Amino acid sequence: TRVLVNARAIRDLCVEDGVAPERISIVRNGLDLEVFDRAAAQAPNETAPDFSKPTVAIVANMHHPVKGQSDLLLAMRQVIQEVPDAQLLLVGDGVRRPLLERQAEALGIAGQCFFLGHRLDVPALLARSWCAVSASYAEGISNAILEAMAAGAPVVATAVGGNPELVSDGATGFLVPPACADLLAVRIRALLVDRNLSRAMGIAGRRAVARWPSTTRHASA
Repeated sequence: TRVLVNARAIRDLCVEDGVAPERISIVRNGLDLEVFDRAAAQAPNETAPDFSKPTVAIVANMHHPVKGQSDLLLAMRQVIQEVPDAQLLLVGDGVRRPLLERQAEALGIAGQCFFLGHRLDVPALLARSWCAVSASYAEGISNAILEAMAAGAPVVATAVGGNPELVSDGATGFLVPPACADLLAVRIRALLVDRNLSRAMGIAGRRAVARWPSTTRHASA
């Protein structure tokens, strides 16, 4: 009777597949900021790196290459060449984790890549990271991006799916083409070396999420 999607980009795909537009409703992912903020204010509840160093975070499962962690590792090799103390937090787990760990070793950056696995303290980790990345090849409305923006972390995201509906390029973060490690590295480096820029984008992202439909508003609609 109805087809529910969480992004305009997914709606367009459904229309291309023959679904009548009038049957489609967009219900975007929501976020309860009060609950999130309480969790973000807590100290990480497990081992965490030194957040005084330039810290990049990605929160994504490791079950499928669609999440783009391999591209991010390539980008981080370039970032570390120019920002030697930069480090990468990879939150998430899956069958591709051993492959990604071997890639980090082969690139010579394993000592600055922290594979944290499944974590229950993601808001606290994001709140302490200098920037967050979504390197995916496909997305709807990304919870990982929503939470990064809620945490005040500027985002570098691929311009796929619903990501452009969340990230305003040059305002709340940067959008880059998918599978483009070179430009990904350029944008990450810009946020790590220019703290005024990263703070301004983080503040703008937080304000944008504060205007976003909350889970409570969705439930009462």
